[in-house]
Amino acid sequence: MKFDNLGKSGWTAVLGALGMTVACHSAQAGNAEGNGGFVLACTAEDGTVTRQLFDYARAGEFGLWEIHSEPGRTEDQWLDLLLSRVPWNSYRVELYREYLRRFEGESFHVKNGDFRVPQDTNEPWIPKNCRKELVVYQKANPSPKGARYFINEDVWPLLDDETRAGLKLHEGVYREALANGATNSDGVANLLARLREPFG
Repeated sequence: MKFDNLGKSGWTAVLGALGMTVACHSAQAGNAEGNGGFVLACTAEDGTVTRQLFDYARAGEFGLWEIHSEPGRTEDQWLDLLLSRVPWNSYRVELYREYLRRFEGESFHVKNGDFRVPQDTNEPWIPKNCRKELVVYQKANPSPKGARYFINEDVWPLLDDETRAGLKLHEGVYREALANGATNSDGVANLLARLREPFG
C-alpha cells in the first residue's frame, strides 16, 4: 500500500484498511472513550519475563514479519528512527513530535492500579506462557486539568527503551486517529508494525 501525500481523509482510509486486515482476528483495543496500549509478556522456563510491544508481537501472526528486540538504542533514538519512516509530510511528523513532547506532562503514573485487560481483547494466537498486559490507557477527551494518559507503573519501569518508544508513538498516532473518528487502534497497531519493519 502506498502512503504518499495523504490528507486527513486519506489517513482515515489507511487506518481503516490496515484495521480490516486483522478484523477477523482481533477484538477492539479501545473505543470512542479511550484506548489501551499493550505489551505481550512471556515467561521463560527459568522464570525470566520478557516484554514486547503488542503491535510488534502480533506482526508475524498476521503475515507481516517477525520483529525481534534490538538493544543498543535509546528511547529518543528509537523514536527518531520510527518517525523517519512516517510516510507523510513534515506536518504530521511535527504533530507526533509535539504529542511526544507533551506525553510526560499529560501522564499520570499509577502504582498498584486496576489495569485489567478486557476479556474481549484476548486473542487465541497468544502462547500459553505469555499474557497481554495493559500499560497505557489514553482518555479520548480528558478534562482540561486532567491526565490524558494513565501509565501502569508496575510495568512501565520494566520495559526497555524500544518498547517505551513504541508505546508512546502508538498513543500519539492513536490520538490523531481519535480526532478523525477512529473507535479502535487496530489500524494504528498495524501501522506501528510496518514502521518497525526490520532495519537493514
